[in-house]
Amino acid sequence: MKNIFLITLTLLIGIVALNCGTSADEQAAGCCGDATAKKELNCDGCTADNSAPKTAAEAKVTFIELGAKTCIPCKQMVPVMAAVEKDFGSQLNVIFVDVKQERKKAREFRVRLIPTQVFLDSTGAEFFRHEGFLPQAEIENLLLEKGLSKITN
Repeated sequence: MKNIFLITLTLLIGIVALNCGTSADEQAAGCCGDATAKKELNCDGCTADNSAPKTAAEAKVTFIELGAKTCIPCKQMVPVMAAVEKDFGSQLNVIFVDVKQERKKAREFRVRLIPTQVFLDSTGAEFFRHEGFLPQAEIENLLLEKGLSKITN
C-alpha cells in the first residue's frame, strides 16, 4: 500500500510539473519571452551569450537544464548555469530546454520533475542526473571530477 502511494505521488508531481499553466503571452513569445530572458535561460539551444552551441568536439561535457520559465527552482538555476558556463568556458556546453515548449525533449530525457539536470560526456553518454535545484558548488565538483578545469576564479 505504501509503495502504491509513493508511485502515485511521484507520478502526480511529475504531471503537475510538466502541465502547470503557461499564459498565451508566454506561448506567443516563445520559451523565454523577451531577448533578455532568452539570453539568461539559454533558450533555443543557444549558450548564455546567445551564440550557437559549442560542438561536441569543443566541449568535454554538455550540461542540459530541463525546466520551465515559470518554475521557481528553475529560475534559481539561471545564475548557476551562467556561472558554470563562464567558469568552464569552451569545455562545457550549457543548454536550457523549456519542457513546456519542448514536451518531446522532456519525454526523451525522461523528465519526472523540474528542474532536472542531465550531464553528458563528449560521446553523448549520460554520466550524471539530478532532480531539483543543484547548487553551483556541486556542479563545479562534478565537472572537476570529470577532468574539466576552471578558467576563472
